[in-house]
Amino acid sequence: MNLYIKQQVFTIGDKFHVKDESGQDRYFVQRQLFSRSFEVYNMQGVLVARVSQRLFRMLFDIQVGTQIAVSLQKRFTLFREYYDLLGTDWALEGEFLAHEYSLSDGLGQIIMTVSKEWMTWGDSYVLRVPDPRNELVGLCIVLAIDAVKRAQSN
Repeated sequence: MNLYIKQQVFTIGDKFHVKDESGQDRYFVQRQLFSRSFEVYNMQGVLVARVSQRLFRMLFDIQVGTQIAVSLQKRFTLFREYYDLLGTDWALEGEFLAHEYSLSDGLGQIIMTVSKEWMTWGDSYVLRVPDPRNELVGLCIVLAIDAVKRAQSN
């Protein structure tokens, strides 16, 4: 399953739709003004996931349904970006500055890959998720990494 994320430019708070392979809206993502936390709604308007930044830290809790599925933490290093997924044996690898990375489990199986489309208005991503059960947590990881990158650029 592929998901397509296109964030709108020049909005007061981030609001955007995530589309599926057929171009239909699949999720609606909203970020409140001055916040790095996101809420993900299905197209029936039901809150299905939340990405919440812990105060004064580059640590995000990813909640799918009513449980925290994983926590994403940026590791501070001088030359490369690294992210840890606390509470799992999953590993994020790739070029985060180029927005090209993948998530795999402890056995090396790909959970998702992310690619950024560069020649577009606003940020656009393609999220490839082989197992649809992982699409929400994958989407939320992309949102958390994007929030870290935006915070660093401000």
